[in-house]
Amino acid sequence: MTNYTKFAVRGATIVMIISILAAFLGYLVRLVLARNLNVEEFGLFYAVFAFLGFFGMFKTFGFDKALIKFIPEFRHQKNYGLIKSSIIYASFIQLITNSVIIIGVYLFSSYLSVKFFHIAEAAIVLKWMAIASFFDSFTQVLKFAIN
Repeated sequence: MTNYTKFAVRGATIVMIISILAAFLGYLVRLVLARNLNVEEFGLFYAVFAFLGFFGMFKTFGFDKALIKFIPEFRHQKNYGLIKSSIIYASFIQLITNSVIIIGVYLFSSYLSVKFFHIAEAAIVLKWMAIASFFDSFTQVLKFAIN
């Protein structure tokens, strides 16, 4: 018989240690950015980050998070083909929605940089962060599939 209390405490401890490490690394990144960028560039970075983060809500439609529910069910049913299909389906949905968002950001990056961010340098930041956001979406699918 498995001791579930020991399993839960061990898992919670691992999550807490990783969360503390992630918070420290996030603080370290902000510290490095604040030291190496001027105030305008620092604000621009986080403004673009928040802008693209807003669209992050619409990139997946929750399909990546649904993997957390369905993969254990399919594993319990020993239906491994559906696990593969659900991961592929969630990735395909993200590919389509991410492509639409990235193309939109690329097409309107000059307009957004002048009219929304009020600084011409925002166009290149928008483009680079949109690419990073595109790849980050697929790491999210992998993260939820492994859970």
